[in-house]
Amino acid sequence: MPWRDLLCGTDSILSSFLQSKSCKTGCFSGVRHRLMVKLLRQSADLTPRSLKTLRLICDQPVPKVMLRQDVSVVTDVLRLSSRTGDTLSEVSLEVEWLLPKAAAREARQPEKPEKVTPFSWLPGSGCMAASDQCPRDFQRIVLYLHGGAYLLCTPKSLRGITFNVAAALQAAVCVPDYRRPPEHPIPGPMEDAIAVYRHLLVTMPGKDIILAGDSAGGGIAAAMMHRLKDLELPLPSCCILISPWTDLGHDGMRNATMSNEERDFLPRDLVEWCAVLTRGDLHHDDWRHSPVHAPGSLEKVCPTLVVYGEDELLSGQIVHFGSVWRDKGASITMIPVQGGVHAPLLLQHVWEPAADAFKELSRFAEVHCTKV
Repeated sequence: MPWRDLLCGTDSILSSFLQSKSCKTGCFSGVRHRLMVKLLRQSADLTPRSLKTLRLICDQPVPKVMLRQDVSVVTDVLRLSSRTGDTLSEVSLEVEWLLPKAAAREARQPEKPEKVTPFSWLPGSGCMAASDQCPRDFQRIVLYLHGGAYLLCTPKSLRGITFNVAAALQAAVCVPDYRRPPEHPIPGPMEDAIAVYRHLLVTMPGKDIILAGDSAGGGIAAAMMHRLKDLELPLPSCCILISPWTDLGHDGMRNATMSNEERDFLPRDLVEWCAVLTRGDLHHDDWRHSPVHAPGSLEKVCPTLVVYGEDELLSGQIVHFGSVWRDKGASITMIPVQGGVHAPLLLQHVWEPAADAFKELSRFAEVHCTKV
């Protein structure tokens, strides 16, 4: 990134911010938040619209030394049956497990009847790094689907959200590295997520599983809820969607809030580019990439919390999604984050309202999970 461009914009950012309503919520925190958003936006504007280049940048893992130390991380490889089009095939999916240390200590039984290897409780597990913790030590599991416009990012590159979700919910968080478009077209990512969910159901009842996701991962989770209903599989206890991208039709911007275009770090043209590449030849209103169009009644989907930023480009689309699903019978709770941009929880370290939103996640999970 050209630092000259960043520095030239700093004065105008500060002067405009100090006069804005956002300054009322922790002025110093607000300045850092706007500077971070500006950095992200300039990076997004300057990056070529090339899948190879974007993946080179967005797929970089967040080093463990930069993350909170009260959550441990281990990696497993699951060998699963997942659909590719009309064909059921065997796939190997890497998953990242995030395990809050305090929660595991509290939940662990004084004595274990047998010595187990980490994750041997989960049939079909593959290569697992040695660990003193195991998901069996936890009272609930979160199946978390990472964001990245379907095309980008990995479980390792979005640890800034997932580590904090694990700590906030005091649950084991399973983040699958689902196959991505365009190499693996829609509904491939959703089918991979369902395969992992089936795997978890082998030893954990649905009532002890929380489904969650951010951005594209939130869209996958929403579509997955509708699909689980049709498959008559046990539903999760609840679902948490963070800035879900729920409509990829046309340019991916239907019902977007254009007045937020300069406030968010997501450039409009990048959203449009990703929507077209992800959607492929599917119909614009296909619910598998645009769950806002999920057909039929949604009364049986699990209670859903939707967290989004007031200042994000897609806020109008997210509100529209919540309204449509509520009209079809879904139990939807909407939580806007004041001054928040897309996936606002990612910036919780510099924005207090985003940090507060994690408390809402915890409260929601406590209400809807049978084991707290």
